[in-house]
Amino acid sequence: MPWLSAKTPNQNVINLIFLYYRKNSLNSLTAGTAYDEPIWNPTESEKEDILRLAQQIPVVWKSKTSTPSQKKRIVRILIEDVTVMAEPGKAEFFIGIRYRSGFSETLPLKKPQKRYDEVRHAESTISLIRNLSATMDDSEILSYLKQNRIITKTGSEFTISSIKWIRYKHKIPNLYESTRKGLTVREAADVLGISSGKVYYYIDKGIIPAIKQRPGWPWEISLDTNQADALKKILQ
Repeated sequence: MPWLSAKTPNQNVINLIFLYYRKNSLNSLTAGTAYDEPIWNPTESEKEDILRLAQQIPVVWKSKTSTPSQKKRIVRILIEDVTVMAEPGKAEFFIGIRYRSGFSETLPLKKPQKRYDEVRHAESTISLIRNLSATMDDSEILSYLKQNRIITKTGSEFTISSIKWIRYKHKIPNLYESTRKGLTVREAADVLGISSGKVYYYIDKGIIPAIKQRPGWPWEISLDTNQADALKKILQ
């Protein structure tokens, strides 16, 4: 058959399918008219050839020798039209495809995520950090996450910095903030009318009573009104 001649198998498949749809379209255009060219009715042999070669379309599409122009031609030959159905604010959208054969289908797809959504921590991770922060400090939370092989959404391991960022972003207090009972150094300085440096100095001298719940944590200073007045007289 002359229409089966082509330099490459890929082009052979494309030419054949193109011919089939060209003639099929011609049938529709000339139906009921006095067009000179007779309506094409493919023989059984032609139908077998068309089916056999059409089954090679996936191979042609994936072939390294297939050019973009050839792939575009395949799409134009096979597809009549495409309708995109999407709504603002919704991640899922639909593509309706109508083929020249008369068959149609609807494909559900998801919109590409923004970079922020790709790296944003899952709600389950945020809830876990919130719960752990009630009884653990950041280093203990980090150890827990590593022991349980819990990683970030991008596949990286958590760090102290990333845990602090989650707490900051979602207003999750750390263990010190949620269990603190005394005044901070800054708060004590305001009550006593002295600088923070002097508060540290008098803590070191044992004049201002202060404790640390854990090594490395900030000082907690317990002062009631009477104690504050007494300290003011001593420090004047």
